[in-house]
Amino acid sequence: MIVTLFLWVTLLIISLEVRQTVSNISNFTYVEKVKYGENVLPHVWNSIVYDDGTIVLRIIHEDLGSNKLLSNATISNTTICFQNSLSLRILYPNGTVIEQDVDLGIQSLNYCISKLDVNSDLSDPIKLYALNTNYVLVTYYNATNVLDNSTYSFWGMIVDWNGNKYRPINFGATIFSVRNKNIICRNINPDKGFLRLSTSSNAINWRQYIMATNGDIIQLNATGTIDISGSYRSTLFEAISTVNEDYAIIFGSTFNSTSNLTYNNSSDNLSSHGTLRIYPLEYGKNSTGISLLLWQTSLQNLTFSYLQCAVSNTGVGHMCTMTITQSVQSESNSDIITDNIFYVKVTFLSSGSALGFTTLNQNLPQGVPENVEQWIIKPLPCGGYMLSAYTSNATDVLFYGYIFNETSQYSIPWELSSPVHLNIAGVTTILPNNSMILALNETVDTWRLLIVDLPNLLNVSYVYSNPAIDSTYPSINMSMLDASSLLYLSVTFRNSVELSSGKISIYQFDPVTGGQSLRQSTPASLCTIINNDMTVKVDVLPSTFSVPGASYYVMFDNNFVKNYAYKEPIIGLRDRIWTFSTAPKEDIFSASASGLLRLTVNGTIYFDSLDKNLRKQFFANLTAELSQMIPIDQSRLSTNGKSQVDPSNNAEKLLSLDIKSTEDPKQPSVIRVINILDNLIRNKYYTPIITGQTTKYLDSNYGFQQSPDLWQKYMMRFILIFVAICVPIVLFIIARCRNKKGHNIVIIHLGLIIFDVVITSLFVGNNGKDVIWLYIPSVIFLTVPIGLNIIVAYLIINQENRNKQFFKWFIKFGKIAAIVTIIAGANIETLTILFSNVAGLKCSRAPFSLKAKSWIFWWSCLNIFIKDIPRIVILILYQKNTVIYDIIPLLSLITTSLSLIINVINKLYQGSNRFRHGNIDHYPEVPKDDSVDNVHNNDENDDENDDENDDENDDENNNMNNSNNQNNLYNLNNSMISNNSNNSNFSFSSSNSNNLNYSNNSNNSNNTNSSQKISSSLGANYSRDSESRYSSYNGGINFVNNDDTRYPNDETYDDDIIEVVGGS
Repeated sequence: MIVTLFLWVTLLIISLEVRQTVSNISNFTYVEKVKYGENVLPHVWNSIVYDDGTIVLRIIHEDLGSNKLLSNATISNTTICFQNSLSLRILYPNGTVIEQDVDLGIQSLNYCISKLDVNSDLSDPIKLYALNTNYVLVTYYNATNVLDNSTYSFWGMIVDWNGNKYRPINFGATIFSVRNKNIICRNINPDKGFLRLSTSSNAINWRQYIMATNGDIIQLNATGTIDISGSYRSTLFEAISTVNEDYAIIFGSTFNSTSNLTYNNSSDNLSSHGTLRIYPLEYGKNSTGISLLLWQTSLQNLTFSYLQCAVSNTGVGHMCTMTITQSVQSESNSDIITDNIFYVKVTFLSSGSALGFTTLNQNLPQGVPENVEQWIIKPLPCGGYMLSAYTSNATDVLFYGYIFNETSQYSIPWELSSPVHLNIAGVTTILPNNSMILALNETVDTWRLLIVDLPNLLNVSYVYSNPAIDSTYPSINMSMLDASSLLYLSVTFRNSVELSSGKISIYQFDPVTGGQSLRQSTPASLCTIINNDMTVKVDVLPSTFSVPGASYYVMFDNNFVKNYAYKEPIIGLRDRIWTFSTAPKEDIFSASASGLLRLTVNGTIYFDSLDKNLRKQFFANLTAELSQMIPIDQSRLSTNGKSQVDPSNNAEKLLSLDIKSTEDPKQPSVIRVINILDNLIRNKYYTPIITGQTTKYLDSNYGFQQSPDLWQKYMMRFILIFVAICVPIVLFIIARCRNKKGHNIVIIHLGLIIFDVVITSLFVGNNGKDVIWLYIPSVIFLTVPIGLNIIVAYLIINQENRNKQFFKWFIKFGKIAAIVTIIAGANIETLTILFSNVAGLKCSRAPFSLKAKSWIFWWSCLNIFIKDIPRIVILILYQKNTVIYDIIPLLSLITTSLSLIINVINKLYQGSNRFRHGNIDHYPEVPKDDSVDNVHNNDENDDENDDENDDENDDENNNMNNSNNQNNLYNLNNSMISNNSNNSNFSFSSSNSNNLNYSNNSNNSNNTNSSQKISSSLGANYSRDSESRYSSYNGGINFVNNDDTRYPNDETYDDDIIEVVGGS
């Protein structure tokens, strides 16, 4: 029973082990498009692998003029040359192959492989190294004298996958020999460049480099030298990039024993005869760290034959594997020396702290050839090790590969049987996805690869190419996700972790074109840890998954989290592994809109430093970058190229941006674009906004603010403006109902004047500093005209007060005159309301002289040039240099323009009247105010108590005048009859008993023309074109010739017009 149970358990273990080691084998065959000759084979010479699984192969073709076939190349050959071209084949994970044949323009010596000494293999001067995706570092040599190794220098050049080459760099002089080596180690973060090692007999020299955006290689100020002088039996060194994105140099050495090749020298057993040390190198620092001991042994007579270091396949720290040979002398026969080979694995942290070591004693299967010079041990991505060796013959290379786990001494069966016949270069490469490629023998124009999946000895899912990750949300390759419900992401690790200094980033990408754009980048400090410190949760911004029906991937940096127990950074997740897609969604149409962006203080300083052309380019770059980051078609974004200082912050400038609507439901609507753009800018430090050359200057505190609907924003102001417009109109209607003959339109004109000055004052006060260089002119052309107008209005009123009639009116309505004088500061024509007879009000019957009216006319003309036109210019310049939509500047521009148009047209009419009639008075006849006109000559001596008596006398006078007017009317009618007999034309018109107008045109023998204008004793103006005029005094009309001196004794009148004071 026990035996049976034991057998069942054994079978179960074997089945589990077999299930773990099941691997798939496939062949990849490619036919070259370019033919190099009938007998030329395209040999896969070497390969490099990128993090995303892309493989770059170098293909070599024999130089047809060398008369040597590659198949005849053996170890006895000293030099073999090929065609002078770098032939690269880019093999993408989806099986696509791109051929690139690049003429590097370098010396032909680089296309020849040579034996550097008798005991060495053939050496190829050209080496390839994987840098950033899409870029290959090619190293080669230049020599002033090919035959003199001391004239060689080591060079490097970047070549991209499109076949473009970039400026080469001279790494320095070197001796082309076996002892002198040049090693390139790429940083675990490709953006940080690479480390170059060069060796001499007693030193290791190192320097750090980085690749610029233009493809140039730039030396960093980080260099140093490690002294390795000493008496060594063997030395090996390796450069690695640590998980925390620094570098380290691993140096292994063995020492000569002081005793014979035996174990019997007890005095030497405690001495260290083999060590492995680490020299930490900080990124960008110009110093070498203190060496730390990783491993040592007291075993004697050791030789290090192989050393390889990498990130640990457990996801924590690093590990180095070594092949060590111990030479043992036989105790019975000193001439017999046996080499014992064993393997050591050393694990350590990126800080240099050793975690432990394991001695691996593998038993090779039977049938392994004894002529294998060296066995190489390599760790596998999913656990375990591969022990491999190569032997060669005249036609191909035999590959032996065996897989072991860390506990068993026996190899694990797998489908690839050893040996495998490889091509002449014996190319094998382990890929990040736990598979292996092997280059098989080529045929004419064709090369082949064997692809083998390696066993998963850790029994973990390796879909993330990172053994530390257990699962994610959303899961890998998940599709049709609802973007609106995708509010967070999460990563679950296999061990407890803590947040560190890295970032997690989300990209949108196009699986067809390969293009990608950053959507969100969140530092670890803003993430949260849940689920017993094993899950990291990341909140998603609303703008991240803004494109429905799109593909996305998530990656995070090395050192995004640390192992909780060891505080060791965890290696990151590469790009395009954790991928998923969102479901398509159609948007609802929304109209075009405009909005504002604000520059930061530094952005404003930079913007102000640009000239006109560079500012135009700045706006072009801004719309281009924003269209990619949203993303939308660039034609939907535009700007008017204007900027202005933010009124709330004079140190920052505002820019305008217009968003055009679209009728394509698959494109984001304007409303969604606004929300996306605002969210991108407000979270600019975690979105692609911070990466743009122009968008980085946008203010995250301001975001994108849509220009509001004017009605919604200014509804109350519009209501007040409507009321302000209605008030003068209502007053005008009331005034016209009271007195149709009054110049009532001045009410509307006055309303426009007051509205204009109020709006202009608000503009200067609220918006004047929006364009700072317009502020001083705005203040000047607001205050100076107002001050001048008030002064001129005062002078006109003061001058008119010399006229007794005006002075008497002023005594009664002086306060009104003062108010109007102040208002006249806005427009001098405000004074016209005082003699407009508006609504028949007595206060609007001021007896202004024509001279005063002429002053008002000419000064209002001058106002057009010192007030209206400058304000129009200022407001137009303001509109051209601002981006804020505000109602006050707009209304100010409208009212000022309207006022200017009215003033210009009005002045044209008045000027035309003056030119035609010699008179600018376009106002109707103003009835004389009884309290002013109907006074006796001695009114100035009357007491105020006589007002009632004067009123009674006035009534009587009015009655008498009415009677007289009727008599005059009768006499005039008789005169008309009489004149008719003399072939005379006579016309008569009378509006009322208070105002009579007569005209008489007759043709006499002297062809004399005369016109007469007669007014009643209540108030009239008389004029005559001939050499005669009329005068009225105390109710009587007297004919006066030009040389007549019969004028009233107590008043002086203007020659052109005589004001009549009615008598009793």
